[in-house]
Amino acid sequence: MVSCHWADIFSRPRELRRFDAAGLSEMTLSVSGYGEYVTLPADTYLDAVKRKQLVGIWMLKSDIVDEWINNQFAKRTDSITVFEEFWLYLYRKMN
Repeated sequence: MVSCHWADIFSRPRELRRFDAAGLSEMTLSVSGYGEYVTLPADTYLDAVKRKQLVGIWMLKSDIVDEWINNQFAKRTDSITVFEEFWLYLYRKMN
């Protein structure tokens, strides 16, 4: 399963840089994404959210993020399941 949630935000500048590098090196470039659901300790994850250490978290309103964090603590959530996504860039030498 591949998540495309952040594709519009991050893929274009990264792709352009990757394609430029491939072109200069006379190589073809294949881009793939994959991932899986992982369960993390809630205190670790919530601390990262609170400190805005997750990609894209700074784009959300702080009061909404704070309310969500407080709700998780109120529920006494032990763990949080998230989708961890990875991108693979494969360069091939052209013949």
